[in-house]
Amino acid sequence: MNAEGTDGGGEHAARADVRRAFGLRLSQDALAAALGAARGALADARATRALGDAGASGDRSAGGSGRSSLDGPSGDVNGGSAVTSNSGPNAAANAASAGLPVPPDLAHLVALALAASEGAHAPYSQLSVGAVAVASDGSVFAGCNVESASYGLTLCAERAALAAARVGRAAELVLVVLTSSAGAIPPCGACRQLLVELAPNAIVVSAGRRAGATRSTDTGEVARVWTSAELLPDAFDAGGLPERRGLTN
Repeated sequence: MNAEGTDGGGEHAARADVRRAFGLRLSQDALAAALGAARGALADARATRALGDAGASGDRSAGGSGRSSLDGPSGDVNGGSAVTSNSGPNAAANAASAGLPVPPDLAHLVALALAASEGAHAPYSQLSVGAVAVASDGSVFAGCNVESASYGLTLCAERAALAAARVGRAAELVLVVLTSSAGAIPPCGACRQLLVELAPNAIVVSAGRRAGATRSTDTGEVARVWTSAELLPDAFDAGGLPERRGLTN
């Protein structure tokens, strides 16, 4: 079926699309529009991050206390919000780097991710996350986070969507869209690793809900955008395994 109608079809339509995730496919026009919007948002996000990093660097060189996103655990690795004071020459850039408006051509995918998040099993963190992975042929695969009482067994939404794409024999993954009840958060380390391995050329969009939004029809207010490689530079991959390097005995 065509997913283009989900942006105005309401909550029940979005849920139905998630249930039929293995049969869901964007038209080529909708896929092209979504990819174009994602690429534009990525360019804007990179420009904003560069401006924020430059401002933070200037603060430090002038003896200020600005922190870039690489300065420690308070900042997100490789392109999250720069953590600095709320005043100074880079204050506007810092505010903007927290998120950009969600492009309209991505709204229907954000709605699908929101619908997927409603299936989350999160009794411990109370954090519901939904994700959709989009292949180059327009196929869409959804996932949500599923927590375990043995915390290490928890499955994140991004990895669930990537696994669904593998089951569905997806073509190359070109776009991953996620959203959560906590806003536009970046993927965790484990998800970044699988994104690099299973969707190395994908654009990753994290969209945040509007304040107080509870329904799937409420799309994200802001988005943060990266490539998989930007989320995990110098990633470990199969090339680092001994048998791939001729080091086995």
